[in-house]
Amino acid sequence: MFIRGRVGLLVGAIGIMTFLLAALFAAPLNVRAWQPSVNRMTALANISETPSALWPMTVSLSETSVSKVYLPLVWRDPIPPLPSVYFDSFDDPASGWYTGPAWRYNKWCRYGDVDCHEGDEIVAVMSYSQFESNSTYRIEIPWTWHGGGDVDTWFVWPVLFAPLPESYYPLPQRYCIEARGVFANWLDQEYQPWWAHWGIVFGANAEMTEIYSFQVNANHDLAVLYHHNYSFPGNRQPLGGGIDINVETLIVPWSGDMPNLIPTHKFNTLKVIVDGHYVDIFVNGRHLNHVYLSIMPRERVGLIGGSWEVTPVDIQIDYFRYEPNCAP
Repeated sequence: MFIRGRVGLLVGAIGIMTFLLAALFAAPLNVRAWQPSVNRMTALANISETPSALWPMTVSLSETSVSKVYLPLVWRDPIPPLPSVYFDSFDDPASGWYTGPAWRYNKWCRYGDVDCHEGDEIVAVMSYSQFESNSTYRIEIPWTWHGGGDVDTWFVWPVLFAPLPESYYPLPQRYCIEARGVFANWLDQEYQPWWAHWGIVFGANAEMTEIYSFQVNANHDLAVLYHHNYSFPGNRQPLGGGIDINVETLIVPWSGDMPNLIPTHKFNTLKVIVDGHYVDIFVNGRHLNHVYLSIMPRERVGLIGGSWEVTPVDIQIDYFRYEPNCAP
């Protein structure tokens, strides 16, 4: 009987230790936990002295033995909060957007074979600026040689990625982007600079070669565009070997003239909601289209803007707002 009792006690103790070790090793290794205490089966002299932070749990040790086990209270590392809204009003010129020139290889002659130029030229300049007392992010396209300038700036549209902190990646299934901008230079009529355009890049790969954007232009139009083999800062000329670059596909064709909705020389607010394969577009609070995209990269977002053929172009963006997991 004595031997049987000692064996039963030993089996019971082994069972408790196995249970407690399993609970202890289930806790993160970088957290401190209370050492467990067990009445009757341990050397704990007084149950009342057990730390109050321990949680009592009744477990069955054998057919004839029942004990209370005090499990350790595990303090886990706090779950990091989801990223909040990213908002840049461009008051801080060190907020991270690209500033400086955009170079492009050009080859042109002003008069037949006379006054010819070949080589890299500055075709756009990005900077932090001011417009109508607002801090802005500015995209400038200089005067092309076709109109008397000294550089070829036809078809220049730099893509500028938003400098989101790393905590915002990867982009979620649902996010909202909003930006407010204006064609700041007045040429000689409302529609000028003719076909100049700007908008939101709502999906792109990290290499900046596959670009999805929602844009408006100076002709009061809007469109959703896909650029394949995009080459900064935009160029409709093929590369050597016949490789086409900046191949533009219209997902939502240019809408046609809507002067009451999209004024040329007043600020327009663009908004894009991405939700899985679906994209909704808005201009100045008005919902204009619901688009299905079977494939779209989600590694970068940002801005795009530039010229078609008429220059100079001066685009000023008042703010850029990105919200992950935005409300419906």
